[in-house]
Amino acid sequence: ARLLRRAAHTLLGAARTLGVKYSMDLAERLERAGQSGDLQDALEVSEQLRIAAGDVLSHLSDYVRDHAA
Repeated sequence: ARLLRRAAHTLLGAARTLGVKYSMDLAERLERAGQSGDLQDALEVSEQLRIAAGDVLSHLSDYVRDHAA
């Protein structure tokens, strides 16, 4: 659970950098799950984060494509 907490904390920092509130909330929840050892909640949240990350990457790709020189 310690590694999970650290990974979630790293994800939280990345989400903050990108300003992605929904992903920030999920990463905070995942971090709490890691702290408490609640692996069932961690599994649920990690799936939600996987979907959210795909959405963020899609938006970033669209932005880059639309603003390429």
